[in-house]
Formats: sequence, structure tokens, C-alpha cells
Amino acid sequence: MNSSNRFFFLFCFIILSLSASIPVRSEATQKQLTFALFAPRTDSFWPKLEAFMIDACNDLNIHCRVYYSDDNFYKMERQIKDAVTGPDKVDAVLFQNFKQQGASFIRLADQNNVASFLINAPLSNEEYKTIGKPREKYKTWLGEMIPDDQYAGYITANKIIDEALLSNKKNIDGKVKLVAINGTASDGATVEREKGLRKALNERKEAHLYQYFTTRNWSKKEAILRYTGALSRYPDTNAIWAGDDDIALAIIQTGKNLDLIPGKDFFIAGIDWSEEGIKAVKKGEMTVNVGGHFLEAAWATIMLYDYFHGIDFKDEGVHIKSPMYPIDKNNFQDINRLYSALNNNKINFSSFSKHLNPKVKHYQFDVGSLLKQINTDN
Repeated sequence: MNSSNRFFFLFCFIILSLSASIPVRSEATQKQLTFALFAPRTDSFWPKLEAFMIDACNDLNIHCRVYYSDDNFYKMERQIKDAVTGPDKVDAVLFQNFKQQGASFIRLADQNNVASFLINAPLSNEEYKTIGKPREKYKTWLGEMIPDDQYAGYITANKIIDEALLSNKKNIDGKVKLVAINGTASDGATVEREKGLRKALNERKEAHLYQYFTTRNWSKKEAILRYTGALSRYPDTNAIWAGDDDIALAIIQTGKNLDLIPGKDFFIAGIDWSEEGIKAVKKGEMTVNVGGHFLEAAWATIMLYDYFHGIDFKDEGVHIKSPMYPIDKNNFQDINRLYSALNNNKINFSSFSKHLNPKVKHYQFDVGSLLKQINTDN
């Protein structure tokens, strides 16, 4: 074999080797894409995220599979393994850093040449040091969209402190007294939301945190036990910082059972934009509710769809922060319109795709863009 032939075969080998590590996009127009979402639990958040993703998949003619693991890591690992292997394997998988195992899910997808996209909860700093960022060490790990959970923890802490001060709910020393109840200690959302809480407390000298608690699997029962136990030790508590809506709503009901009036005797905020949480804002039982991140799977679906049709989203970044929006008694109607539009199939997610709409130069993934579309259609 002469040198030119050797060079030709070497070139072909390199090209084939590189292509084996990158999800194939050329076949996307010849077959229906299949994406899979892996959710840890059926609480007030994940089914809503699922609903918006399914709506986006329907608009883009993508087959969607959804798996729930019942807060069991081993079950989720088996589900992902089943989805990325075999003749019927999916084209892309979407998951969070569940129980700090997101890195192993990324490796599993990469081993089987399936695109992966991380949503909702980031890897730890140590994990990023080990596996790098999207498309560095693992080329099939295409991107991540992570909510600004630190902002959520920060804004909810400030809002309940402000409301307590406005209502003159201060201790004898002139300070608002808080108890904080968060979710699973190892969850990325728990960690980031606590950071926001701590940042607010460092800035607000007129507030004092009595005690900080976590709960296993964001358990409402544990939250109630933490709350009632804290009240027995700190009866002058007048603000409760909650890590999510389920915890906040459980505390609101428990407070009522103890003849306390939420929004008057104590102040609390929610995170996740659950329907019950928004109702609590409307009734004045919650000071504010922060959310919008249940749209992440839908937004990621659009970017992956474009990627498989030859339009790579990397130019806009592979690490995206999904904005979090505070809803209070003055603007809760916006969220009601959003839910109503989803339930009545009035949201057209295909209009956000660059492949289907060449005029779209930059992704506008935010609640405001959806509300604008809904208001225009109406």
C-alpha cells in the first residue's frame, strides 16, 4: 500500500471514529425522533414539566416517552439504560442530576451514542471538574438548562421578610424570626436555594434564622414535623422559608390547623408555580411564588429538535440559565392564562424553532414570550 492510500484510509478511520461519538443528525428528517424524559416523582412540579414537554413534542412531531422513578435512583438508572440501548433506543434523553448521579447518566448515554440534556438540577462542582462541561469530554452531552434556583431562594427570603416587617411582625429585639425548611439535602435545587436564602440573610440584619431543616424526598410529612417541632421551640416564629410549593402548602395547612392565619400571623412563599401555590398567592396566604422552570424540558426539546435538523444551538451556549419569575397577588392572572392555554392546546411551540422558522435568529425561552403569543392569538 503506497503512502497516499495509507493516508486516505487513515483519514477515513479518523472521520468514522469522530462520527461514532456524535449523535447522527442526517437521519432526523427520515424518521420520527424519540425523546425520553426521566422524572423522580409525581409531585406538584414534574407532571407540569412533563405536560409542557409533551405539548412541545406534539407540535414538533416528536415521540415522547416519560418515566417516573418513585425517588429510586436504581430504578431511574435501569429506565435510562433501557431507553438508550436496543433496537428501539431513543434519540435523546432529558434528566436532572437526581441524587447526584447525573454524571453517571451522561456517561451511560454517551456509551450508547445517545444525546443527553441535563435539566432542572446542575452537577456538583466536583462532578464538573471530573467530566467537564457539555461537549468537552462527553460529546453526546449536548447541553444543560438549569433554573436560577439561587435567585429563587433569595427573592422568596426577601419577600417574606419584607411582608413581616410591613405587618410589624417583629420580635422584642426588632427582628423577623425565621425557620427554613428545604428539600432533599443532596439535590442541586436544595443546595442552590439554600445559597440564596443565606445570601438574603447576610444582607438583612433585621432578620434572624432560628433553624434550617432539610427533608427526605421533599416530604410534606417531614416538613410538617419540622414545622411543628420548630414552633414548640421557637413560638415567636413569624416567617417560614420553604424550599418548594409542596412544603409551603403543607405548612400553610398545618398553620391553619393550629389557628394561625397565613399572611397575617406568619408569612411564607413558594417555589414551583403549582396551581395550588398560585391559588394561595391569590388568597393572600403566600406572599410570592417563584417559578417558570417547568418549561425547561419544552425549551430543551426545541433546541434538540433543531440540532437533529442541522441547526446547532451551541452558538447561543450549551449552558443556559432558565429565568425564574416571581408571581404575587398583582400578576397571578398571567399564570392562569398560561395554564389555560396549555390545557386548551393554544401554545404553538413550533414557532420557537429555528429550523421551522428561519426568521428566528435567537431563542426567546421565557414566560413573557409565551404570554405574548397567547395574547396575540386571543
